[in-house]
Amino acid sequence: MSRKRLSDALSASKDLETVVITDSADIQHPHQLQDEFLNNPTTKYYQSEPNLHQDSSGEPRASVTRCRSLPTTRVPKANIINKTGTALERWGIYSMAYKQGDGDELAVGFGSGAISLYNARNGKIIREMVPGYMHGFATMALVYTKDKRHIISTSAGGNVSLWKAYESKHEPALAVYEEKNEVNALDICKDGSFFATAGKDRCVRVYDVKNFERCSMSRIPDFETMDDADRLMGHTKRVFAVRFHPQENNIFLTGGWDNCVKIWDKRVMRAARKSLSGPHICGKSIDVTGNTILTGSWTAKNALQLWDMRMGRVTTSLPYIRHNVYHGDFIYCAKFANSTTVLAGGSGTNGVCTINVATETVKSEIDLDKPCYAIDSCSEGKVAVIGGLCNNIVQARI
Repeated sequence: MSRKRLSDALSASKDLETVVITDSADIQHPHQLQDEFLNNPTTKYYQSEPNLHQDSSGEPRASVTRCRSLPTTRVPKANIINKTGTALERWGIYSMAYKQGDGDELAVGFGSGAISLYNARNGKIIREMVPGYMHGFATMALVYTKDKRHIISTSAGGNVSLWKAYESKHEPALAVYEEKNEVNALDICKDGSFFATAGKDRCVRVYDVKNFERCSMSRIPDFETMDDADRLMGHTKRVFAVRFHPQENNIFLTGGWDNCVKIWDKRVMRAARKSLSGPHICGKSIDVTGNTILTGSWTAKNALQLWDMRMGRVTTSLPYIRHNVYHGDFIYCAKFANSTTVLAGGSGTNGVCTINVATETVKSEIDLDKPCYAIDSCSEGKVAVIGGLCNNIVQARI
């Protein structure tokens, strides 16, 4: 089959799930099919998997599996508002949080342990809250408190700290130390009175914001002897995400390397209320709204999924942008920008895309040249900020 006929077959089959090319004389390897995709500059494919197989006559045939939401035009780039470069010695961006409301301020946590505040309108730095040399461990997570004048942060060194955002002192107002732990995840409840942390030691802890005292903690199961009942006790591997329900003050979710997401009630920490099997969580990639849970897995396929919280099962697998057939999804961070839009990023394409939940299509993308570790949104999901190993803080209209 000629190159032109192959291109024609791909173009003519845009509404089909599979293209089957019967004459494989000119197709010696699936890479040739990849070339056809890459040589079309007006198309980007969410998923495409060329493979060679034999038909009933024993002749080799080439097929290209298409995703249902395959676009026929290039996914538009998001409108960049500003891009702020940071020093290389910051060692990348690991956490970000808008001061909710009008989104005029942004807190950023770096791999060096530094925490800085930025003017979200123009991208200029307001002040350096925490110099990186003070701790030297990455600031893995941070959140604004309810009064918006304090910031809680966690570090890979085991520190959980409360900072006064607008004072010149570089020492925390309150702090606790989780011994032999890397505190990867943090979130605060709806009314701002409690927050939860989790990390390397697999234990989920709940703290009182006012006194910075631990109120409760989960048990750690023995994964070698655990039975079905023990699966609700806690995680068996590192935890990388904690997310409180935005409408339910006591309910929160956690996820990590043990391929499950657990639903907790902070009033009863003896065991999780439910465990969802499947998601491989490697960053802040769990969110929830109403009875819908969003998970972003560090996997090549079907990484973005929507779950029914009551039934505990997947309802939808959302598409994710791929620039060629060898790019996987590999999500590090994901969240609901609003009720109709999901924002997700990772290391598959080193960027972020926005997905329309209703139509299950990719709306736009934001490119980075290195993996994306942190995202947030404000202005009712109309503005997003992203960061990662590229050391740039990028804000865009989505």
